[in-house]
Order: sequence, then C-alpha cells, then structure tokens
Amino acid sequence: MSCMYWLLKNPFCMAKLREEVDSALEPDEVVAPYDKVKLLLYLRACLDESLRITPPTTFGLPRRTPPEGWNILGEFIPGDTTVSISAYVTHRDPNIFPEPESCVPERWLGEQGKDLQPHFIAFSAGA
Repeated sequence: MSCMYWLLKNPFCMAKLREEVDSALEPDEVVAPYDKVKLLLYLRACLDESLRITPPTTFGLPRRTPPEGWNILGEFIPGDTTVSISAYVTHRDPNIFPEPESCVPERWLGEQGKDLQPHFIAFSAGA
C-alpha cells in the first residue's frame, strides 16, 4: 500500500517503474513469473524505499540483553534489559540516508544500495 502511495506522489518514479515492467513482461502476461520479477531492480528499489519511508512498524522488536549484560556501541547495558531500535528514526538519519524525507528509489541501486542494506531494518534485524 505505501509503495503505491509513494509512486503516485512521485510520477517520475512511477513512469520509470512502468517502463522497467513493460520492458520485462510480454503484453499477454497477466501474472509476472518470478524469474522475470527477480530481475526488476527498480521495482525492488521502489519497495525498499517505501518500506524505508513508511516502515511496517515504527518500533523495533524488543530484545533482551543476556543475563551478564552486553556492550552495544561501546556502552555497557545491564543484563535482562529490554533494548530496541526504531526503524522510523533510523531510516531518517541524514548521515545514512541523504534527503531522508524524499522518495528516492535510486538510492537502493548499485553499490550504494548494497552499502545501505545493513541500515535497512523495516522488519527489524536478526535475533
């Protein structure tokens, strides 16, 4: 749902995505086969960007530190402490995502996109 919202708000992105899809699919293909969909890099970029701007949940999944405590980014956190990180806040860090309030699917393409993946926590991250 949020992907369609951002595409409608950004006609250039919608046109670029439509061009990619039209060039990959045959006119008579009603259901896109996975072997073609997996090659639609701009589609993936649009999905990732919409999840970055509008994550499914604003709060991360709570985790607990082990009983003996844990160091997180150089800070000792006592044992059995609930910790979490907000995807909404992380995805708006301008040091990681320039123009964080703008819909820029291109940020997910190429090497830049690979570099951003560790910071993409729309569905939380690991256990």
